[in-house]
Amino acid sequence: MSANLVSPNDRAYEILKNFRATDPEILGCALCSADGYPIASELPSSIDEARVAALAAATHWMGQQVTQDMSQGPLRRVFVEGELGDVIVTSAGPESLVSAIVNKDANLGVVCMEMQNVIEELNEPQTLPTIPAGNQLPVTAGVPLQMLNNELDRIPVGG
Repeated sequence: MSANLVSPNDRAYEILKNFRATDPEILGCALCSADGYPIASELPSSIDEARVAALAAATHWMGQQVTQDMSQGPLRRVFVEGELGDVIVTSAGPESLVSAIVNKDANLGVVCMEMQNVIEELNEPQTLPTIPAGNQLPVTAGVPLQMLNNELDRIPVGG
């Protein structure tokens, strides 16, 4: 990828980095596909991005099953409360999730409000620079999964 081409994952990373910087109680955050693949993250080095993505997807799926089976309507978010802190997983679109790892002193209402801002920012349509290698059409990014698909579309296939 050329140095002046902005990757959708770079944009997502910057959004997550800004989210984590909004509150010192936010220990880390990640964007992943609904089926558990990492897209972007801002996590401490001691936490594996792939594991966070897989666990976020599993947690979200379980929450969907619970709300469905107990007739509680569509799932909004899942909270997992631990002794040292909490994990919040919420949908960022039809095919993506945002998770946040927060310490025990975090104001969960504020964190959830900021997570909603992150989701809105991730879902803002953005036109990326024109791809220089023969394809002169701009790539438009929308929801995070579309951002990932656009990135994959740039990879040349065949000879």
